[in-house]
Amino acid sequence: MSDLALGQVVELIAKVTNDVRRMGELSTEQSEQLLRVIDDLAAGLMAIQAVTAVQLKTNPVDPDAVHAWLTDHMDPDGEGTDKARAVANILMESAPAS
Repeated sequence: MSDLALGQVVELIAKVTNDVRRMGELSTEQSEQLLRVIDDLAAGLMAIQAVTAVQLKTNPVDPDAVHAWLTDHMDPDGEGTDKARAVANILMESAPAS
């Protein structure tokens, strides 16, 4: 292999190495950003749960009405339906006692 061809191969390998390094850095940045967003969502959901639990102490709701609302507003075949019902039950059970 000539020196010119070898030089081109080395140059291409260096470019690929830099590209792979940049891809890794971007992936890390995106992962960190996603984790921050998830943390913000979790904090917001915890705050909503706290407010809801306190509100339920003063204004109890009919569990059947809550489940009916979920049935009317969610896809019955969707994965989130069972989870939504479980969370609703937890919220209704976690209302502080009067």
